Amino acid sequence: MKEKKENKNSKSAFWERAFSLLQKPRRSKKGMNLSRLSSITKEGDTVLVTDKLLGSGKMTHKLTIACDRFSASASALLKKAGCKVQSIAQLRKENPKGTGVMLVK
Repeated sequence: MKEKKENKNSKSAFWERAFSLLQKPRRSKKGMNLSRLSSITKEGDTVLVTDKLLGSGKMTHKLTIACDRFSASASALLKKAGCKVQSIAQLRKENPKGTGVMLVK
């Protein structure tokens, strides 16, 4: 709950947009497969995924990924690929303005 209040009071346009996407009901979110995430990112990107990250496909490069929810298979494949996985709160603490972070829904 504290994270929601912090995001809501943020002055950063990035975090305001991220907060609005994260607040959508779960039934309106589709989920994202690793294959799609791998195709739209490149080595070293920092990505915030607003939907659940699913394990279909494989990750071909290293990323820093923040996501609300991961499937067990996605988490295992990300660790195998050497990706840095963190919570949204950790990403917000490291990057309060959201510069250089790709928002993926």
